[in-house]
Amino acid sequence: MSNKSGVPRKHDAVCATLVRIATEIGAGQKLPTTAELCRQLEISIATLNSALRTLEGQGVITRRSGVGIFASTSLGQQRIAVLIGSHLYSQQGVAHFWSIFLERVRKQASQQHQNIDIFVVNYSPETGRQILPDTFSEYHQLKGFDGVLAIGLTSDLTQELLPTALPIISFAGPSNDTVVIDNETVVRIGVQELARAGCQNIALWSSVNRDRPHTPYRGDSVASEIKKVFDSTLTELNLPINPLLIQSNHDLLQPPLYTTSLSKLEQGYRLAERTFGNAPDLPLPDGIISSDDMLTAGVLAYMRQFQIAVGQQVKIVTHSNAGSPVLLGWEKEIIRVEFNPEELVEALFQRLQARIQGDPAGKKIVIAPQLILPG
Repeated sequence: MSNKSGVPRKHDAVCATLVRIATEIGAGQKLPTTAELCRQLEISIATLNSALRTLEGQGVITRRSGVGIFASTSLGQQRIAVLIGSHLYSQQGVAHFWSIFLERVRKQASQQHQNIDIFVVNYSPETGRQILPDTFSEYHQLKGFDGVLAIGLTSDLTQELLPTALPIISFAGPSNDTVVIDNETVVRIGVQELARAGCQNIALWSSVNRDRPHTPYRGDSVASEIKKVFDSTLTELNLPINPLLIQSNHDLLQPPLYTTSLSKLEQGYRLAERTFGNAPDLPLPDGIISSDDMLTAGVLAYMRQFQIAVGQQVKIVTHSNAGSPVLLGWEKEIIRVEFNPEELVEALFQRLQARIQGDPAGKKIVIAPQLILPG
């Protein structure tokens, strides 16, 4: 009889027994000889070699010709699964942040002597739902993950993971245990800084993900909490609230999955074009708050092409990420509210470690940004 992957159950059982033997012997220590293992497990040399090849490929054991079989030196270390949504890598420029992010994840795991396995989670073209990779379940059955970092996963997929009783910490997606960046502070600081610079007509611009399915547009398309902060800060500073200055790009989403073909860079360019070029009925902002650095890059491309003086005719406050080159060359013209990916990753690992050690679920850790003025 075989399991769903087509691998005989006996093979899985032998692998599991060898993992137990290697764990009991200890990392870096020598296992019994092949003859002893065959006799002990009552299996053929062919069955043993098949299992040893599997475990060697997974880093559980190493074989040294003429010397013997050894438990991996990393055996017994915590093993962390990183599940990351494919849509995070689908747009030019945006992927650079996630490359920085994964580099920090690998560095953090190495510093803490942890093993990580990274799995890309795709969307089903038929249903628009994320699909858990088969390899994740297979690896978990064989290796046994100690915890999961869920990056850019939807709530329905996160709920599928919860019955496994694994500690799960999320970022860029909902869960009952999550690390988030403080986007509300980006908006609050943005309004304050633009008001300090004398701006009267302040716009709030945001983007939609290109390949991640959305729900159909229903009324207010800007996140209610973000808009609430925007409106309340304007009110505190006695500045006008103009709904036409709030643009979220939800009009670009097309059924049935409500995705768009436009990258965030293109969305920014078209927002600027629509506001400053093609729609004279729209009010002209003298200050713009952009919720995304790639959106900002598109806005800046339009400004440069049509010689609109950024920092003079229009002042811009933008979300940014430390170490990202997306806004390179604009440091003297724009105000950045910057997040540090290293701080984010440290928070994810600290929270996951706390969960692994028994801390109950249900915490939200908020990462605050740093204001960087032009210069």
